[in-house]
Amino acid sequence: MSDTVDWNAIAAQVMANYEATGTWYVDEADTAPPPPDPSTPSDPPPSPPPPPESGGTPEQIDWNAIAAQVMANYEATGTWYVSEAPTTPPPPDPPTPSDPPPSPPPGSGEVEPGYTVVLRDDFSNGYVQSHWGDPFPLPYPTGPSSNGGYYWNPGDVNVRDGEMQVTMTRQDDGTWTAGGFNSFRAGVGIHYGTVEFDARVEHAQGTTAAFLMWPMDDTWPPEIDILETPKNQAMHVLHWGDSQADANIQFGGPDPSEWHHYKLTWLPDEVVIETDGQMVARWDYNSPNAPMGFGVMGYVGTDWDGWMGGAPDDSTPPVVTIHLDNVVMAQWNNIA
Repeated sequence: MSDTVDWNAIAAQVMANYEATGTWYVDEADTAPPPPDPSTPSDPPPSPPPPPESGGTPEQIDWNAIAAQVMANYEATGTWYVSEAPTTPPPPDPPTPSDPPPSPPPGSGEVEPGYTVVLRDDFSNGYVQSHWGDPFPLPYPTGPSSNGGYYWNPGDVNVRDGEMQVTMTRQDDGTWTAGGFNSFRAGVGIHYGTVEFDARVEHAQGTTAAFLMWPMDDTWPPEIDILETPKNQAMHVLHWGDSQADANIQFGGPDPSEWHHYKLTWLPDEVVIETDGQMVARWDYNSPNAPMGFGVMGYVGTDWDGWMGGAPDDSTPPVVTIHLDNVVMAQWNNIA
């Protein structure tokens, strides 16, 4: 049978150690913790219980209860100590109503509060039909494009190397083809919200790209050109009518032939376009009021298309590629 522990003797030893060193401990194997380093600031040791008030009866200390508590603490944590009343930190201050939640960083794939993601595609699963529907020529008619410079070709829309690639291709007979697609073909769109994506467009004479919002019912106008790249410039266009007078063009942003992150914020009272988190275009009028889908298309010029530098020439490579990745489209929840 184990020896009986003299808890009163141990308690007296603990008190004596505290009075001698300022530290509460029990001698074990004739060892004691070293005195604190005076050069290192530390919390002051807990104070011993206060003496009883004058004229009162000294409070009897239940050393057996304290010892049992010390033993339980040691078995649970490996440290000899007497528990003190636990304290609960105060709850953090609630956010100030005037401070809105922080916006996610550009390219994070997260959307701001008040929006619901309706499409997210990093193209790791190939061409997802339920996101994009059929590539052009549908819904466009087969045959030459409106400017006669190329033909629509579904073969110019492919997922390669984990990204969407839309190409403009010189065929063996010298004619050009181009590809395009849009989420409205899959019945996926938004009526106000945000669209974000990463993109770069290879620069070549006589070719350009368009990253755009197009009406879900395929009835034009309106149209929001988040990015077009004539002459390797970053161009942004809002169309609200069917004439040149019913559109506004703004230029701004870095070289589109390099990778950048683009974001459209489309709300009832404004349309804003950002590149790498910097605003490059804004309209506070004629915001389209119709559901629209997001898509990409290539475009090949003719000699009469001066706005994009004319037609391809001998310097134009036989394949010019538009690169797209990390698309996130989110519906605005009508929350101001």
